[in-house]
Amino acid sequence: MFNNIEHFLLGSNCVLCTIPSHLGLCRRRDNGHYFGGSGQMCGLFGIVAQNIRASELISPVSLIRSRGPDDVQMMTKDWFALGFTRLAIMSLENGKQPVISSNGDIVLAFNGEIYNFDLLLRQYDIDRQSCEADLLLVLYIRFGSDFTKLIDGDFSIVVLQQSSKSCHLFRDPVGVKPLYYAPLNDGGWAFSSAVSAFFAIPGFSCELDPIVVQERMVLGFWSENRTCFRTIRQCPPGSHVTLSASRPPSIRDAARPLKQSRLLASLDPIGNAVQQTTEYLRAAVAKRVRHSSHFPVVMSLSGGIDSTLMTALAAQDFPSQVSAITIADRPDTDDVKYSALFAAATNMTHFVYNLSIDEFKHNFAAMVLAQGTISSSYSGYQIAKAVRLRWPDAKVLLMGEGADEIFLGYSIFANFREYVSGVNAKLEKVPNEIVESSELLSRVNNWSKLPLTDIWLDLIQLFQRDQLVNSHLLGCDHGPMAHGIECRVPYLDTDLISIAAEIPPRIHSVLQRPKTLLRLALATVLQQHQVLAKQLLARRTSPAFMATNRCRRWLSEFVKAKTSVSRFRHPALHELSLDPAEKFWIGALIVIFQERCGRIDGLSFEDLTSAIFES
Repeated sequence: MFNNIEHFLLGSNCVLCTIPSHLGLCRRRDNGHYFGGSGQMCGLFGIVAQNIRASELISPVSLIRSRGPDDVQMMTKDWFALGFTRLAIMSLENGKQPVISSNGDIVLAFNGEIYNFDLLLRQYDIDRQSCEADLLLVLYIRFGSDFTKLIDGDFSIVVLQQSSKSCHLFRDPVGVKPLYYAPLNDGGWAFSSAVSAFFAIPGFSCELDPIVVQERMVLGFWSENRTCFRTIRQCPPGSHVTLSASRPPSIRDAARPLKQSRLLASLDPIGNAVQQTTEYLRAAVAKRVRHSSHFPVVMSLSGGIDSTLMTALAAQDFPSQVSAITIADRPDTDDVKYSALFAAATNMTHFVYNLSIDEFKHNFAAMVLAQGTISSSYSGYQIAKAVRLRWPDAKVLLMGEGADEIFLGYSIFANFREYVSGVNAKLEKVPNEIVESSELLSRVNNWSKLPLTDIWLDLIQLFQRDQLVNSHLLGCDHGPMAHGIECRVPYLDTDLISIAAEIPPRIHSVLQRPKTLLRLALATVLQQHQVLAKQLLARRTSPAFMATNRCRRWLSEFVKAKTSVSRFRHPALHELSLDPAEKFWIGALIVIFQERCGRIDGLSFEDLTSAIFES
């Protein structure tokens, strides 16, 4: 397919007002705008610069092709180029992107889902035949950059405006959908849905960001606006970033602000809080299941509190439209046991996928490439691969990410003094110039001047933004999208987040039991299966990474044995992490991005090992 695209791009210049009709990019409707957009999980790559050649899109877009295997469109103008790959989930027959205004001034491309799509169509009297990108175009024309405040959804949106020669990037308020940007060597900017696309740009810098490395070593995560690469930035959640070929980027808040947790809140007593949590989570699950034309919608089920509650609600409301999947690297794990008990009790279609160490090794380079970050993340990639094997036509996966952050499930929230002491001790070893250059480290460095209650609330906010985005949401997006599957996260529904912020902290964790509300909600939802509910509530906690525990342990032992007879080719790996498996991951990241520019064709695990260690 790329040969045809390359032939087209090199043979003509696809511009706003002269797009060939056979590409289907511009279809005129009676309301005066060109339509053809869609609400899908997709891939975006673009360049804002002077004297752009159409061929500059081909290699970067090829690296994000898995994000949109159903279609690809490209267009260029003298000051921008835009590539779009499409995973069709809604509007299957009528969903080409980008979409263009009738006067040719505005081009819009969109990645994500707009859950209040129908409501907005009615509210603003928009053509019922419109797709989600069509809707966004109309809203942008009417309301300008404030249009995202009307949206209930997960999105990254690119708007290119011909009259001002400016590029506008918008990201949803939680940061579910990724969007990155980076400067070009000869001036201008590039933007993308995935880190890997930047490395197809000739001469692009692959240097790791020393500030991110220090942030991660001190806190365990890093700033929401950074990546592990010095030159690549994220659009912060809820932001509007403006790019111009001749000016530095400007960043400002754009999306609807989320309510923050506070000490005095309104939802009380506990029975009311449980009822509200259950109702809002049910609605969050429902809108994400309904928003698909492909079934089954697959639930990621570990048998823990978060995933079981989410799956139970889906099974009650959509018994014929949802199925569940569990992955494990041993058949005797609690995840397999408890998820199977739940599936049997609720008559749910359930698939258990056993991940072998050989397959883990075989997939390793692809996982690193998909994530493009220094934090190892295995589960999302492996779950989606298993979904693709069991249900080849499935396109939507629901995961329970965010429950621990929003409902205060981490033990760190109860034992935060210990965490803060550890942060202070690590900060003392960080050079002052690094602390001063990092807004995140400067912020936590100020904790010593704050009351404990303020530190606790600030810690919650950091975990609900910076930690959540970089440690979880990027992995939820990039891993599944390597297999053309979209991940949706009901616990991060903005309405549910708002109601959770109204719940007093003492109710979130009663008698030191984390996620008290979700436990009580699960007992209520499974009241017809009381024995099962008691079993599930009594089990040990089950973080998502437990599914690959055996593989992680094997990799740690492998690295320890290797380092007993050899050394890492990059000595800095010793400073980047204390965990052997994580050092290997970061070594693989350096090899794949710095040495191979994102190309892993023919790269075996053995080849990767040889490249990471000295011979």
